[in-house]
Amino acid sequence: MDKNNGQTNLDELAIPFMNQEETVNNILSPHAPQYHLIDAPAGYGKTELLKELERRFQEKFWCAYLPAAEHQTLRKLIRAMFKKFNLAEPGGDEKLLELLISTLGNQLKQKRQEEPMKEGLVLLIDLGNLEKEATLTLINSLLKFFIPRLQLNLTFDEFFRARSSRFRVVLAGRHLAGLDEVKSSSLPLQTHKLALFSYNMLHSLARLYIAPPPPLTKEMQTQINHLSAQLMHLTGGHPDCFAALLKKYKATSASPEEFWQNYRQDIETITTEKIGQVRNDIPADLQLLMDTISPCRRFTPKFLRKLMNSDLLPSADEYNLVDELTNSFLVTRKEGFFQDYITGRLLAIRLRQAEPSRFIKICQAARDTYADYLPQSTTNRPDIVALELLYQELQLGYYQLRGDTLQECDLEERAQLAEKFFETILPNHIQALATGRNKADIIARFLDIAEKDIEFQFILNYFLRTESYDDDPYQTLKMELGVRN
Repeated sequence: MDKNNGQTNLDELAIPFMNQEETVNNILSPHAPQYHLIDAPAGYGKTELLKELERRFQEKFWCAYLPAAEHQTLRKLIRAMFKKFNLAEPGGDEKLLELLISTLGNQLKQKRQEEPMKEGLVLLIDLGNLEKEATLTLINSLLKFFIPRLQLNLTFDEFFRARSSRFRVVLAGRHLAGLDEVKSSSLPLQTHKLALFSYNMLHSLARLYIAPPPPLTKEMQTQINHLSAQLMHLTGGHPDCFAALLKKYKATSASPEEFWQNYRQDIETITTEKIGQVRNDIPADLQLLMDTISPCRRFTPKFLRKLMNSDLLPSADEYNLVDELTNSFLVTRKEGFFQDYITGRLLAIRLRQAEPSRFIKICQAARDTYADYLPQSTTNRPDIVALELLYQELQLGYYQLRGDTLQECDLEERAQLAEKFFETILPNHIQALATGRNKADIIARFLDIAEKDIEFQFILNYFLRTESYDDDPYQTLKMELGVRN
């Protein structure tokens, strides 16, 4: 804590780790599987998560955090394990890997006899910051050679043989789950996909970092609300990006609005770099497709065909494209739609900055497609389609293409957008949603899905905000649809 004002030091927060408690508890559980794969783009907190696991595991286990980038090869990584566990390291670089693993296992079994209070062995291997070819080579060696052989060696000891969870391995890296080396592995890997932050998480962190001790004044609460919303909008909830901008903000004496106006170039430099890292990790042959669907939160193969017909995607078999995305673990299927909650927000930010005209064209095509689907009696989950239609209407109303740049609505334009949204857009689309369906039932389903969709709520509140950010727009939507507090 900062002794001068009671605020938390940013470095103490370990911000990218802050929303991963569920993953940590899952891996720490005594009933957890042996092998785990933590998968996320750059800056999502993989390293911080591994270090937190090391801190907690070390209380009862022999545990080692091993950054592969410092060792590069399996041989060097194994030698690092000898050092981490204070074992007698074999001499000679030419020793056979098989014998090196056997020696490691034998010494670990001996160590267990000398320290019987420990509950097991945990290896935390960080594959981040490795070049792609080095990652492929190392993960193949780990999954097909090192882990099975060390596991076999350890099972000659009754302690390890009695309970498989006494030997655990956690691998972490960028887009690992889609690798052939991983998918073909015989090891039962449990995959953990790290997600972006929500507005509520950013708000909690901003309050920790910039707010004085409670009680907070109304002015300070408003400032934190506004800052958190701006940073959510600018970063898409990217943990590392948020941390960098929050630190930048703390170094200034600006208000949230002044920060955006006066440091815009610095902000864009930070976000461009972080988002560029995420995009570069996506397979090159899928980058255009991921860019194109980034403004669209939910889609189907039929939706992709519509984008092709609008010349926004090269012509291809839409079902094969979906297979490629799912096989690469870039999207998941839920409630009848394919969705990307990992990189989509970030790629949409890049698209708005780099190709504003294309961004608008994609939003227009998406809006027209959802509007076409909505009244059809055969449409799957029309409540979700209505929500996505409103999402696109908000994007098209908030972002204005002026010349070659995309500009955001000012205060007066937001007021006009709010009036249009609640007086025209919302009633028209709700009428289309209810036509031919049980109105009370379908609106209840729509409200239920909206209540669970915190990203939609944030976009609605941010795009229709007045001078500061609050949830009045979402509360107004609920009241317009008959919900009374």
